Amino acid sequence: MRIRPVPQRIRLRALALLLWGLGRLLRRAARVDPLIHAELAPLPVGFCLQLGCLGLTRPLILHKQAQGWSTAPATATLRLTFKHPDVALRVLGFRLGINASFCEGRLSTEGDLVAAMHWVRALEALQAVLLPPRFARPLLRDYRRPPRQLRRALTILAGLLLP
Repeated sequence: MRIRPVPQRIRLRALALLLWGLGRLLRRAARVDPLIHAELAPLPVGFCLQLGCLGLTRPLILHKQAQGWSTAPATATLRLTFKHPDVALRVLGFRLGINASFCEGRLSTEGDLVAAMHWVRALEALQAVLLPPRFARPLLRDYRRPPRQLRRALTILAGLLLP
């Protein structure tokens, strides 16, 4: 039996769906999770992140406003771009750590490097909260099980269903 590769357009659609879900999770996590909120708090109001991938036409845009984060379009302050859709799918599918991809140069950065590190740490904290320890340990450089992990994960995951 021969396995056919997945067509590029299907990979890009899956990637767009994962970015949409990540945007909803990050908006919710920045509001309800203390660790992620603390990591993103130093970023100024009006800050705009654009997270995308080469070949993807619509990146994830998160804009910091006074009341929280929104997906309203704005001029990007920081652009994080995955260099290949397969890398983006591995990171967003929780099979590769965001910090490892950032350090290995699989994620290009345009803008403030300090803000990029805040975002990478926030995404790493999100992975630590959402994933069980068995899956999180290989992905994260220094994994410490978050306190009240199940409760925090369920609160964040509710953001996929609730506005």
